[in-house]
Order: sequence, then structure tokens, then C-alpha cells
Amino acid sequence: MILFQLFLAFFQIGLVGFGGGYAILAYLQDVIVHQNAWLNMTGYTDLLTLSQMTPGPVSINAATFVGMKMSGVIGAVVATFSFVAPTFIITLTLAMIYYKYKNLSSAQLVLNAIRPAMIALIASVGYDLVVLLIDGQVVFKVTLLLLGIVAVRKYKVNPIVMMLSLGFINVVVNLLI
Repeated sequence: MILFQLFLAFFQIGLVGFGGGYAILAYLQDVIVHQNAWLNMTGYTDLLTLSQMTPGPVSINAATFVGMKMSGVIGAVVATFSFVAPTFIITLTLAMIYYKYKNLSSAQLVLNAIRPAMIALIASVGYDLVVLLIDGQVVFKVTLLLLGIVAVRKYKVNPIVMMLSLGFINVVVNLLI
């Protein structure tokens, strides 16, 4: 019964969870903590910590973690598979439709109309993030980053030496401020 519950819960999250791992954290919390009580809030924060520390997308790591906690290895496989299955099915279906109709002029018109909208959406999110992040610290760190890139690419400075040097400069500046 728990395997079926894991499958349904994570299939539903995967089906409606657009925007990636961080975008669905609140929904993930609702399903894991409130609806199914698989974890309490302390366990959920541990889940987020472990999901961010391990390689891969946070949401997939979370599904694997919850599945493992609830039903061992088979639970981890079921939760992970059910989370990625909707995206796989949707992508496969859209790819099949695209390859079938890609040469139609109406399909090209739709795709050409969607491109600017997608670029605008991505640029809008990027702009919002930049506005939130711009302060003296960020400008300083971006400047260090750009200096490091130039030094490594143009002047062939050893990347390890550059990382250590820029890290040292950052620590010294932070201590002085």
C-alpha cells in the first residue's frame, strides 16, 4: 500500500510541478509533511539539506530520500521513477508530435511565436534575480569573478592559484568591512 501511495504522490508532484526543484518545494512540503505525514518539519528540513548536498536535482533527491525512508530501496526506486515519469511521457509525446509536424508552416509559425515569449520570460526572471541580488557585496564578488576569468583565460594564471588568491582577497575585504 505504501508503494502505491508513494507512486501516486510523486507522480502527481511530477505532473504538476513545473519550474524545477526549488519552484515546487512548497508543494513537496505539503504532500510529504501535511497530506501524508511521512516526515515532520524537522525531517523535511533534513530532507532539503541532504537533497541539496547530494548531486542531482533537489526534487528528485527528495523523492528518492522519502521513498527510501518509507520503504527502503524499492520505495526509493518507485518514488524516483514516479516523479520523473510524467515529464518523460510529456516530453516524449511532444517530441513525437514535433517530428511528425515539424515541416508544416503552421507549426513553424507557432514555434517562432513561442521563442520570443520564452526569451522574455527567462529574461524577466533573470532581471528579478539581479535586482534582488545587487548590492555592494554582489558587485564586488562579480568583479572578482570577472577578474579571475580574465586572469585564467587571457594571462594563463593557474586556476587553483586564482581561486586561492580571490578567496583570500574576499576574506580580507569581508574582515575589513
